[in-house]
Amino acid sequence: MRNGSKGLFVCIIGIDGSGKTTLTNELIKELKKNGIEIEYRWGKFESSILKLIIFIKNKLFIREKDWKKNYEKSLKVKKKLLNNSLLSWLYEQFVLISYVFQVYSKIAIPLKKRTNIVCDRYVYDTIVDLAYDLEYTDKKIKQRLDQLLRLLPQPDILFFIDVPEEIAFNRKNDVPSLEFLKKKKEFYFKILQLLNKRNNQFILLDGTKSIHDLKAEVMNIVGKHLKR
Repeated sequence: MRNGSKGLFVCIIGIDGSGKTTLTNELIKELKKNGIEIEYRWGKFESSILKLIIFIKNKLFIREKDWKKNYEKSLKVKKKLLNNSLLSWLYEQFVLISYVFQVYSKIAIPLKKRTNIVCDRYVYDTIVDLAYDLEYTDKKIKQRLDQLLRLLPQPDILFFIDVPEEIAFNRKNDVPSLEFLKKKKEFYFKILQLLNKRNNQFILLDGTKSIHDLKAEVMNIVGKHLKR
């Protein structure tokens, strides 16, 4: 049985509708059934302050009743605001600094106390969101990835669920468009290419498989790691 100096850290990432949360919950249930103490963490950037700002922005600028039109208009307003270089810089710094503190408190410190964690989304998903919002160049994606991975714990096992955008889009009723998913998937694959160059290993999962098959595949890999 694994007895390292820190807890096991597993991350599951992918586009919206790929099945991250479902697989994360199934993995945790199965590990607990097998006597492994494990905790769930939401690993993407979140901020109560930002949620409040978005709520106020939507109340002031958005009047559409249909949620999809509302979301699309909200994205346009957000893009317009972030076209301002000062606002864009302030937003990026706020996200990055807040995110580092968020990960330290929710993930890094518990890992040091030997808490095993399965993380639903992580650094990579946060960078994808920033890349989409701020139109990152490839160079900027690499810069942000290098910075955050220097500061924050790297997963012992990283799973990327690869699923066709059309399938993911049909699974979700809160995604604005197919193009939205396609653009985000491009950013994910740029990050995976960078991880390859860094020799950071990740495991590609076929998101078209049943949740039963995916759980078995993931359990097999995690189980081997725990036995080391």
